Amino acid sequence: MLQVEISESADLMSLEALREGLVDFAIAIEDEAPDLDMIPLARDRLVALVKQGEPLAKCTTVDAETLAGHDFIMTKGGSEPLVRAWFARTGHAPNVRHGIQQITSILAMVRAGMGVSVIAEMAVPETHAGVSVIPLIPEQPRVICLARRQGSFASHAAELFWKTALARSHSKSFGDI
Repeated sequence: MLQVEISESADLMSLEALREGLVDFAIAIEDEAPDLDMIPLARDRLVALVKQGEPLAKCTTVDAETLAGHDFIMTKGGSEPLVRAWFARTGHAPNVRHGIQQITSILAMVRAGMGVSVIAEMAVPETHAGVSVIPLIPEQPRVICLARRQGSFASHAAELFWKTALARSHSKSFGDI
């Protein structure tokens, strides 16, 4: 019998569990773990969250300089390093006033006018009343990957799963992911 268990944890904890051999696979962002083998699964990007009704909410895109002029709610989830790197690339730093793990809490704080935020677009719930989602300029893409330790597999089932995922990723163009 094959048993599959899915467990959610912070990104760094997932990668550490993978490196220690406690799990067969983890979800990782491309380039965050060069010591691991990765298969691209999906393409995502970072977006800004702004309270509806604010002048900034009318913008079609927003840059780091503009966001740096507002109180900022930093995600403490997996996108924090990408958010900080995006600001740093443009020579700006966010005015971090709050650090929040849960997306629902970030949305509630933005809706309450406590600041703006930047999170992964795929993490934005379908309904986010009172909050505008604005693309960043320059764009900050992120590629979500299936990761494994380099070398042999812990089980034949894990090896078959990896080979199937790899074949599927090769049968599609990257834009279809």
